[in-house]
Amino acid sequence: MPGSARDDGRVKLWTVHRALQLRTRMAEVFRRGEYVAVEATKDFAGHVISFIRERRVLAVIPRFAFTLMEGKARLPLSGAWGRGELLVPQMAGMLLRNAFTGEHLQVGDEGTLPLQEVFAHFPVALFSAD
Repeated sequence: MPGSARDDGRVKLWTVHRALQLRTRMAEVFRRGEYVAVEATKDFAGHVISFIRERRVLAVIPRFAFTLMEGKARLPLSGAWGRGELLVPQMAGMLLRNAFTGEHLQVGDEGTLPLQEVFAHFPVALFSAD
């Protein structure tokens, strides 16, 4: 819809603002934390860029969303991700809070996190374990 917050940049500004709030709150993790790449299960490996920092922050960004959505201009939310999972054994069993939605997700005991849950309500995710 023309003229909506989605079209005029407010969503992007809000997303950057929330990410910077987390960065301020967890300054030491962002200052000194090492990036560790996170993989997704095979069918979605090319559609996700993800990393963790110091087992305290997990960032997840869709990649090639237009292709994932079969050429339709839609957000890559929940159902688009099927049975895809992130593989984060370093964070097995941890409770994570999404900086954008406020939702809490529990990483499975085997270290997996369903992408349907990661992207249930917002097309990017930034989690903290704090």
